Amino acid sequence: MLVPIDVDLQVPNLVGRTVPRPSGTLSGHAAGLPFEHLVHGNLLAAYPNQCRRHYEMVNEILLAHPKATTYEERAALFGPEALQQLVMRGKQPTIGWSPENLFEEKQNDTAESIVLEKPQFDLRGNHVTLVDVKTRNNSISGQPPNIMSAGKLAEAMRASLQAGKVAFDIVYVGITFEPTDTTLVCREIRTVSLFKIEHALYINWAAAEQIQFHVSDADQDFDGTREQWAHKFLSTFCQSLDERIQKQNKRLQKYQAVLSQQPPTAPSTPPSP
Repeated sequence: MLVPIDVDLQVPNLVGRTVPRPSGTLSGHAAGLPFEHLVHGNLLAAYPNQCRRHYEMVNEILLAHPKATTYEERAALFGPEALQQLVMRGKQPTIGWSPENLFEEKQNDTAESIVLEKPQFDLRGNHVTLVDVKTRNNSISGQPPNIMSAGKLAEAMRASLQAGKVAFDIVYVGITFEPTDTTLVCREIRTVSLFKIEHALYINWAAAEQIQFHVSDADQDFDGTREQWAHKFLSTFCQSLDERIQKQNKRLQKYQAVLSQQPPTAPSTPPSP
């Protein structure tokens, strides 16, 4: 019998743990990376035959199928279209992948870790849990972190609804840390499921349409199915996208109104240098 995948049970013991303080600023990926490894280590200890880092999972799947050489053949290895949207790299990187050109960790991967329900590295017919780690420095106030591209999530939700099933979970582990001169101390940890967030997600269209929130502030009040959550999110996304398009159209019309006027004529006397 498989052990149920419960990310929340695997991380509370990280409270009080310290990691070496990285050089430079404590914002963004640099501060988060050591905590990502701590979380992954706990998940790997609990699910050794079901868990890998995101990029490692992609490499292992492709290495296990050397006869898949075209983009379409490789995409089919990653299960339904929604998972392809979330797990795969872009078309050209996927075509260019080879055993001599393995994928490396990439900051904008959907997840840090991927945990599978069944202990084989095959996303087809397997329930997938994508685990992402977000950190917060409790000594300063700052903008919520980028969670995921709203467009990427919308594509995954569209594909899932068309298929009639959301075959995955997305879990965020929020770590609030306190810096010292030499270390970062984990002071608080909270795990949330994306598909249990009730309130509409904020989309920062000016920041590459990123969804942004602090994991420590996210509610867990939605009690419907993953499919119902997908429908709700897609509805909200469409409304927000429509408002964005209307604003952009008004901006465009302002410039077009000027261009529709008589073009300026050349001056009879060239301007002085």
